[in-house]
Amino acid sequence: MTTAVDTNVIIAPCDRYPSISSAAQNTLETAFQRGGLVIAAPVLVELLAAPGRTEAFVDAFFEDTSIAVEGDLDEAV
Repeated sequence: MTTAVDTNVIIAPCDRYPSISSAAQNTLETAFQRGGLVIAAPVLVELLAAPGRTEAFVDAFFEDTSIAVEGDLDEAV
């Protein structure tokens, strides 16, 4: 079963609160083991909207974590 992931769950591991980071990381790992992770195109756009976050950084993150991006964006983000 593939799990769709929201923006907040992806950025939570970067949070400075260990309890939130740990819970999000554990949830993502469990979901990944059950069949993989996917995000919708709007989640990608939200992640790219953060100051200092580049498209290359976000693409590398998804490649490293094996999170797939579902949906096409017709225009440059």
